[in-house]
Amino acid sequence: MKVDPPGLRPGTTYYYQFAALDTSSPIGRTKTLRAGRVDHVRLAVVSCSNLPYGYFNVYRCLAEQPDLDAVLHLGDYFYEYPNGQYGDGTALDRVPRPDKEIVTLEDYRIRHAQYKADIDSQAMLQQHPLIAVWDDHESANNSWMGGANNHDPVSGRGSLAVEFVTPAVRSPSQFTTRPDEADAAREARLAASPHIKFLDQVHRGYFILDVTPERAQADWYFIETIAERSNVQRFVAGYFTRSGANALTKADGPVASRRRAAALTRHA
Repeated sequence: MKVDPPGLRPGTTYYYQFAALDTSSPIGRTKTLRAGRVDHVRLAVVSCSNLPYGYFNVYRCLAEQPDLDAVLHLGDYFYEYPNGQYGDGTALDRVPRPDKEIVTLEDYRIRHAQYKADIDSQAMLQQHPLIAVWDDHESANNSWMGGANNHDPVSGRGSLAVEFVTPAVRSPSQFTTRPDEADAAREARLAASPHIKFLDQVHRGYFILDVTPERAQADWYFIETIAERSNVQRFVAGYFTRSGANALTKADGPVASRRRAAALTRHA
């Protein structure tokens, strides 16, 4: 179902509900983009949500943050693989449907509906609008592991911008299953690539991007587990870039949350 409601005002929070066959959906909330000058934007940034690998606990954490303007999903919202090719959902009863490499429109509709039926995904979407984009996010000329053309990793001279990279919602990172090897690999990567300021390669999570006319700050949060449903998370690091700058500075802590509205209560 797709609804394009007319006459919406900019910068406005709207509540909505669907009703059919004597059944009503939970009440959802969304908001429209503001018009004119914008003084503050607060986005949650996520990527790589792979159903068979575990639970969408990142989505649950975001559902409990009512101050977000939107959730920005950078790609791999779902995966086309059969069970076992990229994660085995048997133990958690999260086997992808249909259980094959999806190729047809009907296949995609079934898989998309399965992801949308996840209760943590539903909780997030009940609270916030979702912006989905392609997952190509280059920001420097010919960027690669060793740097980029005409780029000074210390001052940022020659770069067009900074890049904030989000951890996965559930897909594994390089050392997720080998965390004891991560520290040495991280130090080697940072030494070889000084333009990288923060690197993990183990945990799942997300970051909050808080933007004002003066600066943009990304605050990274890691979740405790994907093996069971949980909303336990922790702040890990924050970095900001000032307006007109092209380099990152480590923040003393996360940007304070805005408490403008209470989270909606979901009823079964």
